[in-house]
Amino acid sequence: MQVSKKHDLIYILTKMGFVYLHDLESGLWLYTTQFSMDSVFAYTKYQPSDGVLAVTTKGHVVSVSIDDAALIRYIIGVLQNSNFALHIASRNNLPGADELFVSKFNMLCAAMQYREAAELAAGSPKGVLRTVATVQKFLYAQILPNQPSPLMTYLHILLERGPLKKFESVELCKPAVENRRLTQIQKWLKTDKLECSEELGNLVYDIDVKTALSIYLKAKAHERAVHCFAETGQVKKIVVYCKMVSHKPDYISLLRKVLGLNKEWGKSFVKTLVGNGNSLADVRKMVDLLTEYRILRDCRSSVLDALKSNRPSTAALKTRLLRMSFWLKDYENTERDEDVIDTPTRDQQPLVGSDQSMNTIETGN
Repeated sequence: MQVSKKHDLIYILTKMGFVYLHDLESGLWLYTTQFSMDSVFAYTKYQPSDGVLAVTTKGHVVSVSIDDAALIRYIIGVLQNSNFALHIASRNNLPGADELFVSKFNMLCAAMQYREAAELAAGSPKGVLRTVATVQKFLYAQILPNQPSPLMTYLHILLERGPLKKFESVELCKPAVENRRLTQIQKWLKTDKLECSEELGNLVYDIDVKTALSIYLKAKAHERAVHCFAETGQVKKIVVYCKMVSHKPDYISLLRKVLGLNKEWGKSFVKTLVGNGNSLADVRKMVDLLTEYRILRDCRSSVLDALKSNRPSTAALKTRLLRMSFWLKDYENTERDEDVIDTPTRDQQPLVGSDQSMNTIETGN
């Protein structure tokens, strides 16, 4: 006698070459056949198929195993035992009973036996009933007096069995977000019960940006993750993260967002963007933005580092920044009007656009 752990069935082999197949749990007889006309004198477990290898007196080696695809069909068609087919298909995750599961599920829902329907759907083989359609059916099912929501019943049964799928995770968290039960969501995340997605992150974002960020990171929702870094002041992580995942965000838009939240964060972000003299953003647009927020003077050294090259296209911008430096030096011990420093007057404007003036400064001619 050998036991198949894969199917929870018992193989009983006889000396005359017969095999009897029984269910381990109930003892129910399933099948009998003669696999060899020769006598069998030895047999052992065959690991690859979780079946049996038998050796006959003539030296033949015979493999006896179960065809997964045919077992359920045999129980339904030959034994005509649909209930057992459902049970063994669910227990051992075997294919072949899809129509039976769908039919019984619909019957249970029609009878408002929602917990039984939920148990059936949660245990369906190969997840045949773990679909969006099943979630929708429970979502719109009639809630019985003094009974929990059919959908929540179903989702909590799934939780007991393992992690949820993306759409299941979103539905589970909707009531938690509505009631601001952030701790519960964080517990599910910590125990890997939820499948992270951008949709789930958007849902949680409404009550906690940092938790949403952790979801976006796991879901590889790069654009949303970058914006959460910006909103939480973790600006130094933005460039590191984008390089790590090969993501190319609109850095100017991000800088505008950060500056609108906190100018100190913005200054720090500028230093990160122009690190090592290679700017990740358009320097001209960056200068315009810093001028708009009246912090260009605080970032002038960082921006100048990004303009170390002697390309003619940067000459006018260098002139503007250098003139600003001269103004700051002349007025460092006096009251200064930032509008004057950061925004050139109409009379001064030609100097900004003069490449010739920049070249004169650089060459000393």
